[in-house]
Amino acid sequence: PASSTLSVPTGVTYTTAGLKTVQLVAINGNCSDTSIKNIQVNASPVSSFTSTAPSCGNTGIDFSNTGSTGGTWTYSWDFGQGSQPSSSTAENPVGVTYSSSGNKTVTFTVNSGQCSEVSTQVISVQLTPVADFTSTAPMCEGDSVSFSNTGSTGGGWTYSWDFGVGANPSTSSLENPIGISYTGHGTKDVKLIISNGTCSDSSMQVISIREKPLSGFTHNGPNCSNLSTNFTNIGSTGGNWTYSWDFGQGSQPSTSTAENPVGVTYTSSGSKTIMQSITDGQCASSSQVVINILPTPVADFTSTAPMCEGDSISFSNTGSTGGTWTYSWDFGNNATPQTSNIENPQGIQ
Repeated sequence: PASSTLSVPTGVTYTTAGLKTVQLVAINGNCSDTSIKNIQVNASPVSSFTSTAPSCGNTGIDFSNTGSTGGTWTYSWDFGQGSQPSSSTAENPVGVTYSSSGNKTVTFTVNSGQCSEVSTQVISVQLTPVADFTSTAPMCEGDSVSFSNTGSTGGGWTYSWDFGVGANPSTSSLENPIGISYTGHGTKDVKLIISNGTCSDSSMQVISIREKPLSGFTHNGPNCSNLSTNFTNIGSTGGNWTYSWDFGQGSQPSTSTAENPVGVTYTSSGSKTIMQSITDGQCASSSQVVINILPTPVADFTSTAPMCEGDSISFSNTGSTGGTWTYSWDFGNNATPQTSNIENPQGIQ
């Protein structure tokens, strides 16, 4: 209160600091005496603060004094469990980190040496994820690559993948994406971000995608049995590749490692499946083509010669016979008729 009639008043407070004049008048009804003295009322500090919380455990949290400020005050902070540093005397400490997540009680004391005030706040420190992963790379272009998260896992995290140039698909939100293929070879930059909306971490890795050969060939078929068939590679070429050929049933030779094999013969006719494989020892490609090998005929014959001029001579085919063959005879000079396309001509004079 502003005044009192008590002999010993207590609990008197002041709303402002500074020098205060206090007057005491003592009266016994007839006589009185007055005493005037000045007393010093020190300023009461105000303790309050803000922070950049909620934040992540490995991200520095900054604290700002919003209470009493100036050269006469001292400050004392206690940042709570798992903090680094655990305390500070700075007015506005910055970069405080925490080794664990959860609610942390922060205590802030403002002191003048005679007066002090304490305030507390509970701040939230979020769990900081760890981003890391493995993959099945190196793989060949076109083959599936799988990725496995080896960092933070659980229902609270989201995952964001960027698989780099030429990837199909190019991105994913799965924790462990599989079946990623690449259309080109070389190095690929793969990035994983793990986040809970507040805290995040990222990991970048360079994976290798090997070149996959192109397989393909042409040939000079259809050809006849026992005649040379040649094969020409139109796929990948160069010193890094090796070639493997399988020429199919009845072939001579049956296989080859030449890039462009020539002189392959077949002892039998019919459809032949030719297989070509190209590899560098890590990536391989193959193709197959069915070619038709025609039967090679045998030409031979007998006749009723020797005969006298003017008498009829008969000729008999003793070689290949059947409806698929055609026959062309030339009987030589002075023959009548001179030619024939009958399989077994008769009456030649």
